[in-house]
Amino acid sequence: RPVACAFLQEVLEWNEAIEEARAAGPGSPAHAALAALTEVLRGARAQGMQRIARALTPLPAPGAPALRGVRQELNALRYLERALRELGELAVR
Repeated sequence: RPVACAFLQEVLEWNEAIEEARAAGPGSPAHAALAALTEVLRGARAQGMQRIARALTPLPAPGAPALRGVRQELNALRYLERALRELGELAVR
């Protein structure tokens, strides 16, 4: 599951922000900052989906190098989706 080191650093920062907000609770500045993080991650998800759509149009041949990039984008989207799910759970509380 190759993912760029810079992206993994971002993921760690998101997780830290989520954990800080979880520990601080509703009404805290850390919890309030989650709205901005949610919007950033939604934008990143939309951009990732657009990159995948462009890479798959027209559909590459099996084993084409472009598919490796699609795989990396899909891996990144998994991290984004996980973070967005956690953010959604915190927003409900």
